Amino acid sequence: MADFDTELASMALEQERTQQEILRHVQLLHQSMNNLVESMQRQEQKLFELQVATNTVLENTKPTRFPEQYKPSSWDCVKSA
Repeated sequence: MADFDTELASMALEQERTQQEILRHVQLLHQSMNNLVESMQRQEQKLFELQVATNTVLENTKPTRFPEQYKPSSWDCVKSA
C-alpha cells in the first residue's frame, strides 16, 4: 500500500510540475502575442503616416492643366514633321 501511495504522490507532484510548466508557456505566449500586436500597431501607424505624406506630396506636385490649344491633339505641326 505504501508503494501505491508513494507512486500516487509522485504522479500528483509530476502533474503539478507539468501544469506549472504549461502555465509558464501560456504566459510567455500571451506576452509574445501582446508584443506582436504592439509592433503591428506601430507599423500600421508608420504606414498611415507614409500614406499621408505621399498624398500630401502628390497633391502639392499635381501638374497644371494645359489650355485646350496646347493639348497634343492640336499639335499638327509635330505630327507632320
